[in-house]
Formats: sequence, structure tokens, C-alpha cells
Amino acid sequence: MITRISAGRGRCEEGRAKVLEMSRNGGPGVKRAASEAIDAGTTAALPAFLEKGQYTAREEDDRVEEAAAKARSAAVEAAGHAQDAEDSAAKTAGFALDASHSTDDAEASAVAADKGFETFAGSENQGKDYSHANISKKGYVTH
Repeated sequence: MITRISAGRGRCEEGRAKVLEMSRNGGPGVKRAASEAIDAGTTAALPAFLEKGQYTAREEDDRVEEAAAKARSAAVEAAGHAQDAEDSAAKTAGFALDASHSTDDAEASAVAADKGFETFAGSENQGKDYSHANISKKGYVTH
């Protein structure tokens, strides 16, 4: 019987050493579960951890790591979409600037046309009807 107690005590110390190692080197869930087993201070806590608790904790760590990897991937994808949106906004700003310049050019052309028509109407053509309707009636404008 003395041999059995010594062997049992040796296994207990060996198990405690394994649990201590896992509490230092495992993932977050394994570290927490190993520490809880050690802190429990019961003879059943360490073997229970080694037989089942460590595996449950590793599965938890794996799920957490998988979720973190998905989150990192989503963050990279979101950053790509944000860059696309920024590029699109820059293009839109460029189009708006082009439209503004076109508006300015059209207004300048309209002013020049008005001045040209006033000059034309002020000469020997004064009093003549150069409206689009009248010019069309006379056959000068074709569609």
C-alpha cells in the first residue's frame, strides 16, 4: 500500500506540474481554467481539468481565435470599402468642379452672345425680327 500512495502522490505532483505549465503557456481560456483548477485546491479539480477541462478550454480558445480572425478580416474588408468610398467622393468632387466650370463657361457664353446680339441688333438690322420663330418662318432654319 505504501507503493500505491507514493505512486498516487507522484501522479498528483506530475498532474499539478502539467496544470501549472498550461496556466502559464496556454491560451487565455486554458490559462483561466488551469488557474481555477489550481485555486480550487481539491484533489478532484486537477484530474478533472486534465481529463476534460483543458479540452473544453482549448475549444473556447479556438472559437475566440476564429472569431478574432473573422473580425480582422472584416476590418480589412471595411477598410477597402472605406477607401473605395473615399476614391468615389474624390471623383464626385472632380465632376462637381467640372460642372461648375461648365456652368461658368455657359454663363460667359450667354453674356457674350447677348452682347453680340445687341451689337448686331443695334446696327443696320435694328427693328428687324430675328426671333427663332420668325427666322424659321422665312426658311432660314431647318430642323
